[in-house]
Amino acid sequence: MLTYLVETREEMLKDFDLSHLRSLRSLEVTASSVSHGSRLDPDLLRDIISTINSPMFSEVVLVFQRPDLYRPYSISFETFREMHSKRKFRLVFCLEVLKKYRNPGFQVMRQRMEYEMTQRRLNFLESPPTLKISEGNPWAG
Repeated sequence: MLTYLVETREEMLKDFDLSHLRSLRSLEVTASSVSHGSRLDPDLLRDIISTINSPMFSEVVLVFQRPDLYRPYSISFETFREMHSKRKFRLVFCLEVLKKYRNPGFQVMRQRMEYEMTQRRLNFLESPPTLKISEGNPWAG
């Protein structure tokens, strides 16, 4: 898995070209790195994904950290739908928090995902998004 942190759209457009990576399977980005305020920027993700030439690519992982849980992110699933129609991928929401925040954080993420599923915003995926949790960096806030 290859992980990049995208700081600004300009930096991404200037420096972020994944076309040379022939064995890239998973693209992992933090929610805060691909957002403008409380809105995730799916156009930025679309631009990133459009540079991927790897035939092995199959997964987009959005990493939410503890501060992200309490921001009311707006996600344009129509853009994800459009990207998915051009290139199939699995969508994964990853919660990266310290151990003491795991249970409440996981509950928040699970409720959000269940809501999106009931609203049928994710019905374009071949399988429901995956929700995973990982131990966060204690120095990352």
